[in-house]
Amino acid sequence: MLPIVCIQKNFTIPAPGDISVVSQSGTLATIITLGGSTEGIRFSKYISSGNEADLHSGDFIEYFAQDPKTKVVIALIEGFKDGKKFMNASREVTKRINRSLP
Repeated sequence: MLPIVCIQKNFTIPAPGDISVVSQSGTLATIITLGGSTEGIRFSKYISSGNEADLHSGDFIEYFAQDPKTKVVIALIEGFKDGKKFMNASREVTKRINRSLP
């Protein structure tokens, strides 16, 4: 007996916005961005950091801290290789985003 395969086709490209996502899971990041897009939520950047052999979540959050198009950061992180760097990057992005809010 052949296995039953279910494929959902949804190739919607999210409309540009001001929310950036970094996730170690590409599947969860995709679900968030596609699901959010169907609800009218708009995203700026989407990064799947995978196993983080070279670049880590903290590196991407540091990038988002400098990105004028990012007003909100969503981070789905299973574990940290450099917790101190992550905390410093998180503080920096929070400061920058708070300065840009009315």
